[in-house]
Amino acid sequence: MDSALALNGTSQCPCLVIDVDEHAAHAAHAEQAGAELINPPHDTDHGGREHSCRDPEGHVWSIGTNAGEPEAAV
Repeated sequence: MDSALALNGTSQCPCLVIDVDEHAAHAAHAEQAGAELINPPHDTDHGGREHSCRDPEGHVWSIGTNAGEPEAAV
């Protein structure tokens, strides 16, 4: 099976949510393992935190925290 880089990218975008508490540590670990940081850890408008990286095979991973559950309407 060819990697995403060998296929010059892909038109499919599977979605997998990965929730981490320490974005800076995760991003540093990913870079040390050979990933390219393409979106550094940052706060989002919805109250969470996220970052993205491209692994050595060319797959892009988006890692984020959930800002919490929305409040129920009363």
